[in-house]
Amino acid sequence: MIKNYIRLICIASLLTLVTGCAKMYFKQGNKSFDMLRFSKAIDSFEKALERKDIPNAKEGLS
Repeated sequence: MIKNYIRLICIASLLTLVTGCAKMYFKQGNKSFDMLRFSKAIDSFEKALERKDIPNAKEGLS
């Protein structure tokens, strides 16, 4: 029973970490886009989308 709780906590922690990384890459992409560094923005948006489906990141790529 305790092993199940530990597994659940580990999975929840990993999901939180992945989501946080996606937001970080998305913010970097927005900054790069605002500074007219489009190739860097594209890289950041793509990294964000690899981790989580963020509609605004898709808009940044189009």
